[in-house]
Amino acid sequence: MLSVTQLATIDRKTWNGHTHTAFCPHGSGEDTRAFIEAAIEAGFKTYSITEHFPMPPDFYRSFHGSRHAIYTAAMSSRELDAYLKKMTELKAAFKDRIRILIGFEIDYISKYRDWTDEMLAKYGPQIDDAILSVHFLPTSSGLRAVDDSFLDFQSGVLKEYGSPSEVAAAYLETVNRAVKWQSSFKPARYGHLMLYRKWRNLFPATTQWQTSQTTALMNEVLRTIAHRHELLDCNMAGLFRNSETETSPNFTWLAVAQKLGIPLVYGPDAHSVAAVTQGYNTYFGKSLLSIERPDQMKLSTMSQSFKICQLTDIHLGSFPLNQADERTINGIDQILATQPFDLIMITGDLIWGKQVTEPNKTLGALFAMLNRYAIPVAITYGNHDTEGAFTRKDLRKLEAQLTHLADKHHTMTIDDRESYTLEVYRGQHLSHILYVWDSGAYSHWPKDDQYAAIEPEQIDWFLKLPYNRSAANLDLGFLHIPLPEYDSAAKVILSGNENEPVCSPKTNSGLFYALLRQQNVKALFAGHDHDNNFTSQFRGIQLNYGNVTGYNCYGDLPRGIRKIEVASSFISSEVIRFSEKQ
Repeated sequence: MLSVTQLATIDRKTWNGHTHTAFCPHGSGEDTRAFIEAAIEAGFKTYSITEHFPMPPDFYRSFHGSRHAIYTAAMSSRELDAYLKKMTELKAAFKDRIRILIGFEIDYISKYRDWTDEMLAKYGPQIDDAILSVHFLPTSSGLRAVDDSFLDFQSGVLKEYGSPSEVAAAYLETVNRAVKWQSSFKPARYGHLMLYRKWRNLFPATTQWQTSQTTALMNEVLRTIAHRHELLDCNMAGLFRNSETETSPNFTWLAVAQKLGIPLVYGPDAHSVAAVTQGYNTYFGKSLLSIERPDQMKLSTMSQSFKICQLTDIHLGSFPLNQADERTINGIDQILATQPFDLIMITGDLIWGKQVTEPNKTLGALFAMLNRYAIPVAITYGNHDTEGAFTRKDLRKLEAQLTHLADKHHTMTIDDRESYTLEVYRGQHLSHILYVWDSGAYSHWPKDDQYAAIEPEQIDWFLKLPYNRSAANLDLGFLHIPLPEYDSAAKVILSGNENEPVCSPKTNSGLFYALLRQQNVKALFAGHDHDNNFTSQFRGIQLNYGNVTGYNCYGDLPRGIRKIEVASSFISSEVIRFSEKQ
């Protein structure tokens, strides 16, 4: 097994540290080769295979509760030699493409420490890496799983310990013992520090999970890991479970770990090929590689494409929200819970500016829902957002309520309209640039034109940005009010609907010509016209509408979002409608 010192030298930007295989009885059963190919495709250089180590023979007699939890906990001891043989073959087969670390995820169970110690002494020399985790707690009737199902959690550990905070205390006491355990070939990395919170969203929001006791225990665990210069598995799987929607440990405790100097290793806890890269953009974007956590999130992807959820024309009214606004937020919530996205891009008209007297509360309701998802959020504003007493500057200040605000670059403000770029990385490579223009509200010359045009300074800003881009790049642009060229594009619609005239400014200030000149922006996405959601191709550039999102406004189109995917070789998008059953 590699030493702590050797593990610490691995580049954590390109280390996928927690994955499973076809040997896992609760996994997808997919070929392990497919997992590895997915990691290579995503740009990883080091890949730890950490299959669940077999349980002690007595485990099956002392375990109570769900039969599923008992018989799918780990691979059988009969498969152990076959597992090691297979992984060794794969390590050799892929050695020129990726560094594979063969290993295990080993369960710490106090009563079986001697058995585990013997197994580590036997198999430790044959592996490269391992994670030590806790999945089971003792009860008066025997061992019970923490994470098999909510029903099993309720009837097992919750019934035994009495409350979620007491379960948390028992769990962290077990983790504390695991961290302090002395053993030959003991893993130097710890996983699932907060697995007891897997079902937290199924409890009332007022449920207490943290007490002074659990806080003290977690601090002790992290200080011990830091003192021993060991590593922590940054488990991302919970982000994608509706019952959990957080990392393990969560961001609060990851920040503590970072301040203590504990190296955090990206852990997708992948039990399927699709999960090999899950949560990487959060790991990378939250700067979990470093000691400092920025307030804004970098955009990155380790998968083939970067996925964007475009919300537009949400049109929330005054607070407390009415039924239509609640329906809008619920619709967005359902989409985010079922679709994987790397960015949420809101293209204007978040609120009815004339109606809203407390935008901090109205937007706070939307932002609170978005904060439940570890997805970066970027915003530009529309003509209705600032029809009332509040300026765009006022609204931009409220973006501080967003936990996962996307990292803006090269911001420029003219006439209270902010333009900026978003940089999308694939590993360390800048793969795409997203340009965001605030298209303003109403014209300074209302007798001649209703809507504002893009200002010359915004075009000049775009042309002078310090990016070395060319026609080979696939970059995107976002704004609220469509450009005048959308009217020409409406004559050659590829998909979607044009159910109202294009409401663009009459003044054409020349942004589209600048896009043609620079050649790298291959698609624009706008909002504004609620009955249009078409996609068109005009002079080599896709001109797209989003799909009206809010119910509290005009329009006959079904409400929903536009899902956008951009990769090195394609840009695609589709409208996803809200379920009408909500």
